[in-house]
Amino acid sequence: MPITWAYDMNNEELMENLLKATSRAAVSGSGLVIDFMRSSHQSEAFYFYGVVLSRLEGTRPPFMRGERVRIDPKATYYCGSVNTIGEHSTTGEAKPGKDYEVVRVYFETRNCYDIGGKQYLGWTLALRDKKNAEFEDYRFPAERFKRVKVKQPAAA
Repeated sequence: MPITWAYDMNNEELMENLLKATSRAAVSGSGLVIDFMRSSHQSEAFYFYGVVLSRLEGTRPPFMRGERVRIDPKATYYCGSVNTIGEHSTTGEAKPGKDYEVVRVYFETRNCYDIGGKQYLGWTLALRDKKNAEFEDYRFPAERFKRVKVKQPAAA
């Protein structure tokens, strides 16, 4: 994972990372090798692909990496993850009243489906749950989350 957040990379860095990610994804999915990281390589390639497309469309992600978010109480009583075609077939659930850390922000430009089978395109979030390391594999519609204001400690 690059140290610089992909949405802040210059054009040359971004294209270099996109080419590397798509090359790894192509080789891992070619059948020439057995690569247990195939879905991870594909996810990385589609991440950079989305970054490039969002830049071309002139849009910025609704959240930054490292920000704390929680479900918008007006959106829904829970938030199911969206599944991207060809990747994970699992679903995760974000719970109301619980804070999550944004790990990645994806610009979904291909078919994604929520747990109800509804098609979803747009910004999705990969979130970190301190108690569940696999939680980062799920992507949640960004529109269902609100930024959590972090309390600053009082000055001494």
